Amino acid sequence: LAVDPASISLGSVPVGQGRTVSFDVGNSGTVPLTISRAIAPLGMFSVAEPVPEGLRLDAGTFIHVSVTFQPTEAGAFTGRYLFNSNDGRGYVSVTFTGTGT
Repeated sequence: LAVDPASISLGSVPVGQGRTVSFDVGNSGTVPLTISRAIAPLGMFSVAEPVPEGLRLDAGTFIHVSVTFQPTEAGAFTGRYLFNSNDGRGYVSVTFTGTGT
């Protein structure tokens, strides 16, 4: 299981507004795999369409995932989307940072 990129900065976003970014998660291997866990970020970060657990990805298949940062207060915030699969490599994650202004 692979993610690209592994870290995304959403920069400064005014309180009450939002900024959406996308990343890819997929199967960079040569055999099918299944996403066994997909834990979406919480707090100031949200996901309109979470990645479903049990999703099977054929070799070479990637999906696009969107995350929105919508701060309700000023400050620096960090979120993380965690994924695990049956590839035996453990969790991979995408880290998000953003500042509410």
